[in-house]
Amino acid sequence: MKKLAQFTTKLICILAALGWSMSAYGQGDNKARPLGSTSSPYGYYEYLPVDYNSNSNNYPVLIYLHGLGEKGNGTTQLGDAIKHGPQREVTNGRDFPFIIVSPQTDVWWSVDKLNSYIEWLKKKYRVNADKIYLTGNSMGGISTFDYVNKYPNQLAAIVPICGENKRLSNSCNITGVKLWAFHGDADPTINVRKSIDAVNAYNACNPNPLGKLTIYPGVNHNSWTRTYDGSAGHDIYKWMLQYSRGSSRTSNQAPTVSAGSDKTITLPTNSITLSGTASDADGSIASTTWTKVSGPSASMSGASTLS
Repeated sequence: MKKLAQFTTKLICILAALGWSMSAYGQGDNKARPLGSTSSPYGYYEYLPVDYNSNSNNYPVLIYLHGLGEKGNGTTQLGDAIKHGPQREVTNGRDFPFIIVSPQTDVWWSVDKLNSYIEWLKKKYRVNADKIYLTGNSMGGISTFDYVNKYPNQLAAIVPICGENKRLSNSCNITGVKLWAFHGDADPTINVRKSIDAVNAYNACNPNPLGKLTIYPGVNHNSWTRTYDGSAGHDIYKWMLQYSRGSSRTSNQAPTVSAGSDKTITLPTNSITLSGTASDADGSIASTTWTKVSGPSASMSGASTLS
């Protein structure tokens, strides 16, 4: 009995070790990818959905950008990259239908380097390129706006938290990307006005749907924990997943133009006025031009007007 007990104890220890190994390195868990261990320009943490290795599907991707306090070397300090954000929720036992990645930078986020990383992700993983989402808090929230201002065609939706859009004048060029911003109204680090101005400028361009802004009363700079864990009652993950890149855009409709009814003249009458119409259901008419397409020589006046 003594020998059997010893054997059983050793077997349990071995299985426990195997179980830990499978949990730590299988899909459905966070896995560290230190800088230099892959060809990625960043060290990062990776999360793969639990069914990733059981099919050949392409998956949505959620990219999280950390704040200033989580900067690091991408190797020994990489754990700070998931101190906050969606992958903290993975650590707490939550599963997601996204591929989630949390890169780490040791300087302010470079949007060009970040774009290289996104292109790298498309080659590394089975990515649904129409469902790439970007979120971040503080420095990461500002950089989320920085990135979408330069590369709006890469993303389907963004969730900047306590961020700022430093290029408000560019807002109409990013309305193809869905926006939901969050901020605490008692934030002493980045004033809530920054998110208000960003969403107002975005909505002034009449996007469909309008950008959303959630302000937490009495909340200071940490408006991200309650947003990422959903404890404030908002499901940003479900919201993002409903959108694909360019999903609210419609194809351009051609303008409707008419030269009016047919006209006939008989010499010696040698002039006539033609009255046309022009309209554009999803835009405006910039200019009109009459052009003779056949027949004998004739002179036209007012060729750039409707008459």
